[in-house]
Amino acid sequence: MLFKEKTLYFYRKIFSIHELEESRAIQWSLGASIFSFIVSLNLWSGTNAVSVSLYASGKHLCWPHFQDCGKYFFLQASPWGYSQSILYSFFLGVIMAGAYYLYKKDWIMAHLCTLVLFLWKACYLSIITLSASNNYDFYHLIFTFIILFIPYKKFFLQLSVVLLYFLSSTIKIHEGWILGTIFTTLRDGLPVFNVFGNNFVPLITNSVILFQVVLCWYMMSANTKHQKAAFGYSIIFHLYSATLVGYHYPSMVLPEAIIIFGLFYEKILPPLDKKSIAGWTLMLTMFGLQFISIIIPGDAKMTLEGNPYGLYMFEANHQCIIKNTFYYTNGTNKSETIESVRSMDRCDPYYYYFYNKQQCDRNNLIKSIKMTMDHSINGGPFYRIVDENDMCKITYKPFIHNPWIRIPDEGAPIIGYPFKNFYN
Repeated sequence: MLFKEKTLYFYRKIFSIHELEESRAIQWSLGASIFSFIVSLNLWSGTNAVSVSLYASGKHLCWPHFQDCGKYFFLQASPWGYSQSILYSFFLGVIMAGAYYLYKKDWIMAHLCTLVLFLWKACYLSIITLSASNNYDFYHLIFTFIILFIPYKKFFLQLSVVLLYFLSSTIKIHEGWILGTIFTTLRDGLPVFNVFGNNFVPLITNSVILFQVVLCWYMMSANTKHQKAAFGYSIIFHLYSATLVGYHYPSMVLPEAIIIFGLFYEKILPPLDKKSIAGWTLMLTMFGLQFISIIIPGDAKMTLEGNPYGLYMFEANHQCIIKNTFYYTNGTNKSETIESVRSMDRCDPYYYYFYNKQQCDRNNLIKSIKMTMDHSINGGPFYRIVDENDMCKITYKPFIHNPWIRIPDEGAPIIGYPFKNFYN
């Protein structure tokens, strides 16, 4: 009994469980986090993104900082096996247990269930694979991390939501958003407003920039009118975003925003003691990750270097054409052409570099692979940003500019001009 009591005391202290016990806002936030796990894990349970069979085919996708991730895959997805289905059935049980413990107000066990889910999701997104990674889930990871680990949970939940809005604005300070071409170059235009033509698009896009740069901070205001107005805009923004991205993004952010800025809002002064260091460190880390793509020379929307490490939703309307020519040791060759279909298809040179590199490493009959990549953003010209004769000899560095990816300022030639495409 003494060991159990000491363990519980340690667990309560290190994870600030008293905040969870005393605050209905944090209790509801924990419930929202568990709900969001259902959305993410349900999507992943039906993919083979981390299956051994996908790694064997060389069609997996690793993070630039961990390009050997496939060697550590251990699951098999149906129809090649059931290990992935079994694991996700276990996680479903953990979700149900977490909901049960929330109902019973057993906060330690509810916290522990959420911790198990968090550890898998964090490893899955940031280490195991890049193919399932998207900003929506990183929002959820940040909120859950604060609920699980950070003291002054309610304040840092408020600040993280607002800061994520602000950091999202950094990708919008670009002609594609200021002029609205990110949407006017789509065949169907901006949903709802497309019936008015393109005249209203710059007004809408710039209102989003204004909200994310300035007005979002009023969500933490002591002035009730200002706070409610900013919160109301955020609700409209997320509901409208569902017309483009579906339920995934709103389901990750809206529940948390409604809880801490609507149902249980209170003005909280910033904590400045030693216990707050963990929270402020997390906020600085978010800043640092967002600025990776900014400090790398070149237009990140064209090269997408550093892009996966920060927020990149709606950053540009992408179109690209990739041509690979495989040269074999017997003197023959084979060509393949890959064309993007949707504007939300990220035309990241790294994706195609990684695919070609896997073919080089796995097929001894391949002598070399020539790759060209033509990339257009927001209806602009197709620039040939990649033109390499042997991708097998190329390397990719995650945090610096890769010289084999050229931008217009470095002499990337114009190849042609795109037709209007679809968002999704």
